[in-house]
Amino acid sequence: MKRISLLLFFCLCPCLIWAVTPVQNAVSMYRDVKGAKDYEISGAMMSMARPFLKYYSIGPLAPGVEQMFMLNMEKTDGKVRDDFEKTLSRIFQEYVYVGKTDTPNGVVDAYIHFRTSDLVDELVIYNPAIYSLYSLKGEFSVSDLREIGKKG
Repeated sequence: MKRISLLLFFCLCPCLIWAVTPVQNAVSMYRDVKGAKDYEISGAMMSMARPFLKYYSIGPLAPGVEQMFMLNMEKTDGKVRDDFEKTLSRIFQEYVYVGKTDTPNGVVDAYIHFRTSDLVDELVIYNPAIYSLYSLKGEFSVSDLREIGKKG
């Protein structure tokens, strides 16, 4: 019985450490809506994509990125988009707003989710003009995030 208990404990530990964030829950909730587009990169695909991140403003975060995902709700029904916006505004209360920046697709808002006081486990970028949500999940230091500001 002790062996089974220990085996279960060690199997569940990684799940407890790598918790699902509120934004991931929202993506799971809306990814199957008609007109929604989503993609997720993790595992071996992330290992192949990580070197290319250094060419973008998020380059300083590249070594710590374990998972990336995107959800675009632009082509969904207006009622669904409104519901999506309400869900995000509720979820973003659990995140720290870090500012806005101009992009070719409009102004985007950036949010971070802290694992500890000096360790960020998720960077979220949301473009309300095209209803696009981007998330980088991993382990990033606050100094890594400051480097994005210098590079971008």
